[in-house]
Amino acid sequence: MEILHADRNDAAGYFFCIMEAADDEANGQSIDPKTYVPKTLGRMLRQRGRLPLPECVQIGLALAAALENLHQHSLIHRDIKPSNVIFVRGAPKFADIGLVTRMRTASHDVTYIGTEGFMAPEGPGTPAADVYSFGKLLYETCMGRDRREFPEAGTTMLAKADLREWRALHQILFKACEIRSQARYQSAAQMHADLLNLQNLLAGGFNN
Repeated sequence: MEILHADRNDAAGYFFCIMEAADDEANGQSIDPKTYVPKTLGRMLRQRGRLPLPECVQIGLALAAALENLHQHSLIHRDIKPSNVIFVRGAPKFADIGLVTRMRTASHDVTYIGTEGFMAPEGPGTPAADVYSFGKLLYETCMGRDRREFPEAGTTMLAKADLREWRALHQILFKACEIRSQARYQSAAQMHADLLNLQNLLAGGFNN
């Protein structure tokens, strides 16, 4: 998401930043502080359950592009999950950027921070670890199930639907959520390319 201003308070000993406000759940950018409820992907899933596949892919494409941009600047998020995705003027964006830090290197370690079930088995610090968390986010978004149930609910969905679009999605989710980091997508750009192929497949006709 866009950072509008960054500064520090030397007397109090902290840094701070001003960011875009998330849309209000009911009124979009018409925000009343007294009744404001930020629109997040987590709240959307609690209200609607799983989202239609075309909507999932659209959200996934936007977030994959944002994640790749973060990684291109040698930064990682560390806590990707639905509650940390907000909507600004209808567009999904990563929030909670206070956890963003530099990638792990030989000379720079990364604090073990994240959310159980979304965190990669090897821990945070690399683009592949962020991709794992992103894959679990998409699993919850597309399947409407808890990330700890991966992949069983997806298999059930495929058995019922028997559609090539769902099979393509499942292949993407499996590759993103591989336990072995070396078998995973090594960049958000690779995952974005597969999601774009899926969007093109959907454009040929899909009934949710």
